[in-house]
Amino acid sequence: PLGGIALFRENFVNVEQTVSLTNALQQHAKFGRLLGIDQEGGVVTRLKFATNLAGNMALGAINQPAITTEAAQIIACELSALGINLNFAPVIDVNVNLLNPIIGVRAFASSAKLVGEHGRAYIAGLHAEHVISCAKHFPGHGDTISDTHLGTSYVKHSLTEMQQIDLKPFAEIIQTGVDTIMTAHVVAPALDNGKLFSTLQNAEIDTPATLSKIILTDFLRQQLGFKGVILTDAMDMHAISSNFSAVQASLLAIQ
Repeated sequence: PLGGIALFRENFVNVEQTVSLTNALQQHAKFGRLLGIDQEGGVVTRLKFATNLAGNMALGAINQPAITTEAAQIIACELSALGINLNFAPVIDVNVNLLNPIIGVRAFASSAKLVGEHGRAYIAGLHAEHVISCAKHFPGHGDTISDTHLGTSYVKHSLTEMQQIDLKPFAEIIQTGVDTIMTAHVVAPALDNGKLFSTLQNAEIDTPATLSKIILTDFLRQQLGFKGVILTDAMDMHAISSNFSAVQASLLAIQ
């Protein structure tokens, strides 16, 4: 019995088809299923027939958390009406690298303080319409120069820098009730400099956060006190799939 399903742009045609789909996916589910979608606002949206709202960088530039809450509430209202109960948002990466090819305008700001404020405001908007929130991408994808969709990506901050920049918004939103947190496939040597054996490369490689017990259990669970659900980013992204089979990657993530 599947507990959750991620839906993408190609799954949606119009309102009627979407409601029919989500109703069908909830049939025969003993406890109900998580139906998740990346409806961040801005450049990352899956519902082509939904309201187009400003993305995070625009909301951060306006810098009125009440407007961020209102934008998230509009998104959540539409998702809820369609039978979608989980939004893979907000992005709370601190985009401190102008060459970042994947976060960029998806981030609220290059300031950890502003990212934390608007992250909390966004989550409040989702919760107002009873939609589950998902902060991403832990432990932070904001200072990378490569895209984990395409290959291995490194966060080269020191532990002190990670605590002051990347981890700070996550620590704050954990205290204010985020429901789920999504992992990043980044390698963060300051947190975990260990190796994993890659069956596809037939060699030891640096450990991505998604597969790191140190990062997800020791840091996220124990040090930051997160008790909610940890979700991985997509496991077919090349940072994972070019190094591990689907079975090996899934087992390592669970471990």
